[in-house]
Amino acid sequence: MKAERVLTGDRLAAALRTALEELRRCCAAVNALNVFPVADHDTGANLCATLRAAVEAVRASDRAHLGRVAEAAARGAFLGARGSSGTILAEYLYGLSQAWKELPEASAEETRMALGMAARAARAAVQVPVEGTILTVADRAAAASGSDEDVGQLLRQAAAAARATWLRTPEMLPVLRRAGVVDAGAAGLVALLEAMASAALGTPPSPLSPPAPAAGVASVVGSPGSSARYCTEVLLGEAGVSLDRVRRTLGRLGDAVVVAERDGRLRIHLHTQALPSVLRRALRWGKVEEVRAVRLPPDASGEESCAGAWG
Repeated sequence: MKAERVLTGDRLAAALRTALEELRRCCAAVNALNVFPVADHDTGANLCATLRAAVEAVRASDRAHLGRVAEAAARGAFLGARGSSGTILAEYLYGLSQAWKELPEASAEETRMALGMAARAARAAVQVPVEGTILTVADRAAAASGSDEDVGQLLRQAAAAARATWLRTPEMLPVLRRAGVVDAGAAGLVALLEAMASAALGTPPSPLSPPAPAAGVASVVGSPGSSARYCTEVLLGEAGVSLDRVRRTLGRLGDAVVVAERDGRLRIHLHTQALPSVLRRALRWGKVEEVRAVRLPPDASGEESCAGAWG
């Protein structure tokens, strides 16, 4: 197999398209995995919407320049993110773009650093990080990238670690184990990293093939102790408020809080019972450009609370 010493913009653009195609093919299967922290079964659709926005943004970029492709993908994903899984994946792309800023192509070492930066960016967006989720998968992928100077082999190692960790998420998060599923959000990162490895190596992409929920295990798990009733997303422009203040305020109004900032814009996600209060504060913080509020399904189990978790 030919060694590839650098990752190019063309290869990253191809990887984003491949990941989107695979997630579209498996969308219903990924939706079926979505039980954490509430079983609203939309993670597959949210990941597809987010990656679609990234792919569309990349079409207008200079695909011969890795940094510009990464920047366009991160910007598109941020503006088009859906759900907490989409927002976290958008932040992962932002971490890659920051590491590759100004680089026309990336060496193995620059790619290794980018995977670490991306994992940290994704984790930083989540108010209460939970292990056994996409965050853990990102960390393990970065740690497994090794010292190989072939960028394709490095990405292959990272992707293999991501998939192995994904399959073990039920061992780390009790709500997944009880439902007999792997983490739904992590499917997006596995698809992306495997597509990046495939593009760098020039090999056919691996099918995502999400494992089906375990037979005989209930696939609907709620979070009875949570106050969340609406999955709420707000995009703010001209934001004149600190991230810390936003996170503290939203933490009092709900849970599943994910907040990202880009060029004076804020993207907010939370699960809340106090929707009017959230919107009033958003109007004070900046110019509301987009609002989505979807009623969450009623609590469906007698399990203990997952309060403070995100999904």
